[in-house]
Amino acid sequence: MKNKLKTIGILAAALLFVLGGCGSSGDTGESGTASKAESGKTESKVIRIGDQSNYYTAKVAVEKGFLKKEFGDDYTFELSTFADGPAATEAFVAGQIDFALYGDTAAVQAYANGTDIRIISSFMESPDGFKLIVGKNSGIETLADLKGKRIAFSAGSNDHKLILKFLEAANLTTADVTLVNLASADNIPALAKGEIDAFLGQEPNIDNILEQTGGKIIADNKGIETSAVFVLVDQAYAQANSDNVVRLLKAFAQATEWMEDNQEEAHKLVADYNGSSVENLKKYYETRQWSITWNDELTKAVQGTIDFAYDQGNIPEKFDVFDLADTSYLEKAGLYQKSDN
Repeated sequence: MKNKLKTIGILAAALLFVLGGCGSSGDTGESGTASKAESGKTESKVIRIGDQSNYYTAKVAVEKGFLKKEFGDDYTFELSTFADGPAATEAFVAGQIDFALYGDTAAVQAYANGTDIRIISSFMESPDGFKLIVGKNSGIETLADLKGKRIAFSAGSNDHKLILKFLEAANLTTADVTLVNLASADNIPALAKGEIDAFLGQEPNIDNILEQTGGKIIADNKGIETSAVFVLVDQAYAQANSDNVVRLLKAFAQATEWMEDNQEEAHKLVADYNGSSVENLKKYYETRQWSITWNDELTKAVQGTIDFAYDQGNIPEKFDVFDLADTSYLEKAGLYQKSDN
């Protein structure tokens, strides 16, 4: 069952090859959504979720039966693993998934480019899990030393936003550095060869990165930017299957609670999926805060991402956070955190 559910990396690569960047226009995104609705897939008894390798919640919800508990025996559940948010966005456009888990930077850019998706909840935050790693011969000791250096990033990902925030914290701009757009898998060899001077790493890979590159950590994202990951849904699917959206959020909330009480078992479960070690996954888990919810802080964070993307010229116009985020499903599930004000 587990092998059937896993689609590691290959699906994302295949989608990118077939689509050739078709998610970059609003017309394409709309036609992809319409095609899915017309084909009757919104009535499917298969719940299709775009996951990422180290994410716990969806894997736990499937394996521990929380999704089955909410949906019943008539439904089956498919997890597809993607490298990042932009890859999962392509899957949304192609009608391959109904839900996905990724950061707000990719979500904002996808929505601004016409992909009809909605953020329906947060499920994870990382207040200090991202580390800025510099090469052993880079001469970088502080953020100010990044001036004139080559920094790798993945365009459209949360790493992209974080890199810009690190520069901002050092009173630097993109004009002061050379930004190199690399796939995340290419960062380690590029740093080891001296082809780049810095990139953002995260647990559970930090020890491996330092060992392979001889580099060092000079900063993390604490106090600079809290990175959050969200649950997203295809809007056409949500409109046709609103009860399913609520059920999924309830199942994810139960999975999150179970994870907290059964951490060792959760680490082993995820390790079985992605081939990582329990020790490494424990590092990843402990640098994250896991919660299916929405609150005022998240509203401010996503609006900040929208404003930041516009200021950087990455989206054509600003929009309100609640154009993209729909918290009504969380409210129906009883998971929305009301403001104390």
